[in-house]
Amino acid sequence: MPWTGNAPKARREEANLTQQEAALRLGLTQAYLSMLERGRRPGDYGTCCRGSECILAAAQRPPA
Repeated sequence: MPWTGNAPKARREEANLTQQEAALRLGLTQAYLSMLERGRRPGDYGTCCRGSECILAAAQRPPA
């Protein structure tokens, strides 16, 4: 699945992360993550891998 459009937003929301939280975990700015989610910028392979790891880690943490 490409790391642009609805994919990153859906995964981020599934993990209950804000854009700011996800961006910090991914090493991106919140603005760049927003552009990825809106399809304004393409996600590269590294971003996709880091995004998947970020979501997996967040999904495994206990609820707040």
